[in-house]
Amino acid sequence: MTDDIVEGEVEVVEEKAMILSNAALMPAMSVQDAMLRRKQINEVVAGIMVEDKDYGTIPGTQKPKLYKPGAEKLTTFFGLAVTFINEGKEERWDDDDPLFYYMEKCQLHKGNMLIAEASGSANSREDRYRWRWTTDKAKANEERVATRVSTIGHFRWQIEKAETSGKYGKPQEYWDKFTEAEKDGTLKVSQKTQAWKNNETAEFNEIETVEYRIPNPDIFTLVNTILKMAQKRALVAATLIACDASEFFTQDLEDGVTEIKKEQPPEQTPKKKKSSAGDPSTHALNLLDDKNATDADLTTAFWQLGRSMRMNDDYLTGLVQESASEDGTNWRDALRAVLEHKE
Repeated sequence: MTDDIVEGEVEVVEEKAMILSNAALMPAMSVQDAMLRRKQINEVVAGIMVEDKDYGTIPGTQKPKLYKPGAEKLTTFFGLAVTFINEGKEERWDDDDPLFYYMEKCQLHKGNMLIAEASGSANSREDRYRWRWTTDKAKANEERVATRVSTIGHFRWQIEKAETSGKYGKPQEYWDKFTEAEKDGTLKVSQKTQAWKNNETAEFNEIETVEYRIPNPDIFTLVNTILKMAQKRALVAATLIACDASEFFTQDLEDGVTEIKKEQPPEQTPKKKKSSAGDPSTHALNLLDDKNATDADLTTAFWQLGRSMRMNDDYLTGLVQESASEDGTNWRDALRAVLEHKE
């Protein structure tokens, strides 16, 4: 009799466990709601997100990468509150061996409900922060210094002007390299448009030169930048999870994604809204004239213009540092610096 009762109790417990297990695996929304959610994301991407500002295409892949401005638009659209929590940091203010490391967690809430969270890190020993490239061999005093061959160029009138002082002055030896290249026949001559001078063309000279990798002498000015990068990485990752946006976007390659799985495009591929930027130089000038231009607009224009001029990222980062203050980066000054470089 006792055995029968025990066996019956076991059957009841197993049945209850199965019911609870099935309930736990039930979808959080109906198929219709899921389809509506997907449609809304399509409409957001096609309607309010701008290519090359909110997201951009990675060469050789089918999915674009989501930028911070795009992540902010998605969180705003879905009414998600963003909170950052520091999970770890190390700050070593040592001239000989500095180190700044931050691990940030981003939590996205809808009211009191936690929708998604993700972590991101950044540190001063990443190549973009740790090193700078210079053509000044005297600064490369280490025995085993890394080198690379790169191309530098200026308009002819800049070379003839050969400024050696001021914010963007260069050592006389720098300008002499163009004269030497012209004498030995290695100077590359072309014509380039000067958008800030009514699209007038002018002679543009380029030379190949050796650059030397040196420790970043201004690493202490990048502490806040490194912290913000960790937060940005966490925000983008959390947004992709919360908004089910991984179908449309991937994390930025520079933010730690080392491999991207190629997939077939979704059935409803969002229409890409082209940026109205046009020529990078013209777009930059228009933004500088626009008093309502946001930092996000100016930042995007800065990198687009610099890269269109074949400036390497290390040099551009140096311009950003020169435009930084205690209040952060003045992106208008940084953008002007790129335009002045063209002049």
